[in-house]
Amino acid sequence: MKPSLAVYSLLLFVQAPPFYSFLVPCPLKYKAAIKGNNLSVSGGPLSDIADKDHHFQNDKKLRTNILQDRWNKQLYRFNNLREKNDIPSQRLLIGLLALSASMEEWDIFNKVQESMVTYGFDTDGDTYQAILRECMLNGNGIAALKVLEDMKMQSSKVKPRQEDLKLAIIALCRQNKHSPGIWKKALQLIYFAAAGLEKGVLEGDPISVEAYNQIIYCMGDDNRWEDVLELLGMMEENSRLHPSPTLATYDRALSALISSNRDDLATELLLSMAETKNIIPTIYSYENVLSAILRNKRRTNWKSAMKLIDSMQELKIIAPTILFNRVISACAKARELNAASDVFHKMKKQNIPADTVTYNSLIAAAANTGRANAAIRLFEMCKGDTGVDVITYTNTIRACARARMSKKAIQLLQDAKRSGMPLDTFIYTATIDACAKANMWKDALKVLNDMKDNNVLPNEFTFSSAITACGNCGQWKYALDLLNEMKSSGIKINTTTYNAAITALSKGARLNVKGGNDTKIDNEKLWLKATDLLKEMKSKRINLDQYTYSAVISCYSSGGRYQEALELIKEMRSGSSPRIRPNLIAYTGAISACARAGQWSHALKLFIDMKADRIQCDIAAYNALLSAFANGGEDEMAFQLWKDLCEGSGEFVQGAGNISPDIITLSTVISCLDNGFEDEKYKVMVDHVFADAVTKQIVFPSDSMDTEWEYDLSGMSLPVARAAVRYIVSRCSDKDNIQDLNLITGVGKHHHHHSKYGSTSLRDYVKEVLQLDFDPPLTCSFAKGAEGTIVISKNEIETLLGYN
Repeated sequence: MKPSLAVYSLLLFVQAPPFYSFLVPCPLKYKAAIKGNNLSVSGGPLSDIADKDHHFQNDKKLRTNILQDRWNKQLYRFNNLREKNDIPSQRLLIGLLALSASMEEWDIFNKVQESMVTYGFDTDGDTYQAILRECMLNGNGIAALKVLEDMKMQSSKVKPRQEDLKLAIIALCRQNKHSPGIWKKALQLIYFAAAGLEKGVLEGDPISVEAYNQIIYCMGDDNRWEDVLELLGMMEENSRLHPSPTLATYDRALSALISSNRDDLATELLLSMAETKNIIPTIYSYENVLSAILRNKRRTNWKSAMKLIDSMQELKIIAPTILFNRVISACAKARELNAASDVFHKMKKQNIPADTVTYNSLIAAAANTGRANAAIRLFEMCKGDTGVDVITYTNTIRACARARMSKKAIQLLQDAKRSGMPLDTFIYTATIDACAKANMWKDALKVLNDMKDNNVLPNEFTFSSAITACGNCGQWKYALDLLNEMKSSGIKINTTTYNAAITALSKGARLNVKGGNDTKIDNEKLWLKATDLLKEMKSKRINLDQYTYSAVISCYSSGGRYQEALELIKEMRSGSSPRIRPNLIAYTGAISACARAGQWSHALKLFIDMKADRIQCDIAAYNALLSAFANGGEDEMAFQLWKDLCEGSGEFVQGAGNISPDIITLSTVISCLDNGFEDEKYKVMVDHVFADAVTKQIVFPSDSMDTEWEYDLSGMSLPVARAAVRYIVSRCSDKDNIQDLNLITGVGKHHHHHSKYGSTSLRDYVKEVLQLDFDPPLTCSFAKGAEGTIVISKNEIETLLGYN
């Protein structure tokens, strides 16, 4: 804990320095409790203050050759005159005194003093002031303190005046650069003077504000921002004992706060200067604080910058374009396009000209918020106003990438090429990234090749974007080719690039099993290649993160490699870094791997571990667990999980929050229960599940095109369609005015994951269900002109219900 300013005055009071007998101890209002502070600051007489303590002793090596030369010349003239028995002038003697004090040649100093007495010259206040001024000019505060002590010893008539104290204070502050901390002795002089003024021992005005400014500057170098504010407060509150602060004082205080990384307090002080202190800041004041704010990496620094811009506008202070550009850039980094636009309008209102950098920063703000149309409008404005450069194109392309407007991005690249401006790595990388986000992997590779043809060297970010473009479309072979090209070119491969390549394998593996049932395995064994990349990263000591592990586990999931997935989860859990702790994606992928292999018990343990790690599960995780139960033959556990999800309570969903099942959940659980459909118990369970699904608006939602006598079953799996037909027909008895029932199925083939259905169309399957699941069997026909719609006549329904 740093001692406050008032602590120094208390120490002086306690030790009652005898030298300042013409002053009084500091008054009580300058005292502070020092209990608990182990402060060691000299507070004795000035002879003690001016001791040879190594902390404050001026290093003789720092004395300039000019000072040494001046002293030698003066001393030579003095000795020469003495040898000739001539009387030196008073001016020469005073000059030699001053230089001897500044050089800390006290023997010579004393002899010159004796000579002045011999020659009848008085060592008066003006003489001492000249000596102190020399000490101040040469930054020797210790010597200045010694001179003040000498004033007391020579005559009680010679008392330090405010100007003398000011010179000593400035000398100490200048010496502070080479003797850090010596400013505290200057502060002691401030408090002695304030005490003397209060008791009437000193007359006149307080010490000059220049001395205070110097002390505040030193406090800033020492990061004593609390002391700065305390001293500033005293100056503001009591103009009789302390000088009123000037603009320079506030600027020094602002700099001190900034050097202590308290730009928040600097902002507050700057805004208060004009509002409550009647001090109008200059553009320098604002630039100083704004620069500090904008150097700060906080996401909210743009808000403080906006306040200062508004304040400048109110005071009609015209800021340069570059300052506005920096504020707009801060808004861009914080993704605050509206704020950036507001700053731009303020520039126009004050007739401050915008430049290309202004527009580039605005376009960057639009890009960071995904506002591609706004970015394109700004691009056109810049084109007609200040002219565009490669950064303008790059930022606009970035905006198009965020909005997945890849064709526009490519068009902008072509425009830039036609303009003849030199293109760089960044514009090509931004265009490739735009292609990646729009899944246009072929275009991404074309841009990469064009980049090479134009002798623009791709970097790791360029390759990473290209690999991502290939990976997003499952083009893992191209992704690995690019990775190998990086290796052969000696380009550094970072974690992000490896992750992109592994993700390409992951998506390729998922494409290999897409369309099959959830026990189909990736026959290309891409998990082996993913494992090789993981080993390569470890051998090269490249940092692994959650994304790395999750992508590899996803490959294991598609390959049904549950044991490898479990090993990686174990490795992640044993790691000390939070960067590799298993997350929701990793756990879900591992559970899916177990599900594909029918290992429901391992899947359940992973689920329990995930909850123990306080990871909030989502419906994808529950669906993976449900799939494990289904593939492992645990029908009743699958049914229980469904019930817990629908009811929002139970062992499975405890602490899971508001999670509702979706169509995948429904399809999985009904497919699981459909295996035992011949058992009446399972029929009841299926009917219960489907009824829940209707209540939950998973199927037949209220905003669909379905009516009470027409339902769309197209897109449903065969087991779900069977449950839907049973549900629809069973509800007919609750309706008045029985009508023909229309079931839209389509006419195409529907390949179902249960082999018992073979390959059949949904229409034929529904027709079979109507025959087998109802007693008496329901006969149907096809609607005229709509072969994909099954019609059950009104008469058939009434017969089933026993109305006929």
